[in-house]
Amino acid sequence: MATERDRVAEYKEAYDQANAGFGAWQMQVKNDLKVYLGDSWTSDDRIRFKKEKRDVMGFPLIRRLVKWISGYQRRNIKSIRYDAVEGGDEQTAEQFTALNTWSMQHSNSYYVESEAFEGCLKQGINLINVYNNR
Repeated sequence: MATERDRVAEYKEAYDQANAGFGAWQMQVKNDLKVYLGDSWTSDDRIRFKKEKRDVMGFPLIRRLVKWISGYQRRNIKSIRYDAVEGGDEQTAEQFTALNTWSMQHSNSYYVESEAFEGCLKQGINLINVYNNR
C-alpha cells in the first residue's frame, strides 16, 4: 500500500514532467492572451507610467488581424468528403460523406471547428475533443 510520502513524490514527479513540457509555454500563452485582450503592459510599465503621470493606454492591433483571419476561415470552411480507395465502393463513400455532412450540420461542429481555429490563433494551440453526448 502506498504511503502518503509515496503519493506526494509521485505527484511531484508527474507535475515536474508536465511543467517541463508546458510550463514556459503556459506563461507565453497567458501573455499572448493578455495582449489580445488589450492589456499589453507589465506591472513595471504601469508603475513607471504612474510615476510619470501618464495614462496607461494600449491599442490592440493584433485583435483585428485575428478576427480577419478567423473570419476568412469561417467564410471559406470546407466540408469533409470521403472517397473510395483502391477500387472501393463509391456508393459507400458517398453515404459516409452524406452522414458526416448531416452530423456536422446538426451538431454545430462547423462552429466548434471555427472557434477552435480562432482560439489557436490567440493562444497557439486548441484541442477539439470528440465525445458522446447523451
